[in-house]
Amino acid sequence: MKKHLIILGILFVGTALAHSSIRSAQANDAKGTPRTDLSVFPSEIGGYKQYRDDLEIDKNVERLLLTNNVLMRHYVTPNGQIIYLTIVHAETVRSDLHQPEFCLVGQGFEIRNQYSAPVGILFRGKRLVLEQADQKQVVLYWYKTGPELTDNSMLNTWYWMRHKIFSDTPPSSSLVKLSMNVGKSGEQASFKTLEDFAAKLLPVLMEELP
Repeated sequence: MKKHLIILGILFVGTALAHSSIRSAQANDAKGTPRTDLSVFPSEIGGYKQYRDDLEIDKNVERLLLTNNVLMRHYVTPNGQIIYLTIVHAETVRSDLHQPEFCLVGQGFEIRNQYSAPVGILFRGKRLVLEQADQKQVVLYWYKTGPELTDNSMLNTWYWMRHKIFSDTPPSSSLVKLSMNVGKSGEQASFKTLEDFAAKLLPVLMEELP
């Protein structure tokens, strides 16, 4: 029993030191890092057109995300549906990225289903089915660090640490989230729409967020 407690203590200290090192590295990276202007994202992406002006970030959301470098924009699909695009850009500071589930539950949504699935042959994205009163939404999100794309927050942290150790200039990290209301065609049709938009958005992400 005593041996087990000692091992747990060593693991706890090691985890704390690793976390402290990551925070320190992130703070150093943040100093002097030029801010990326997310508003330069195209107003039309593969037939999806911007709808109205970009939304302003709420102060409460800003405090929760620890950053105000966020793009919140609506795009209209070719058949008139609305897609809500959110990009939380953390530059080289990985700690700014949170799992969307926590924010969505805080906004009053109930997560009815969640799973990971391929986005075409490009990468895997996390899919959520949400309900709030009589409203149903679907969400597709993923993380991007340099060229690496994943729906796994822990794996994205590993990508960040790997680039931090082996690259002269660590890449930026971002959370990309797409969502839309579920129409008469159902959840799967809505997910296909989000997947199509994601495929057209990806080249823009690779160019604007290296």
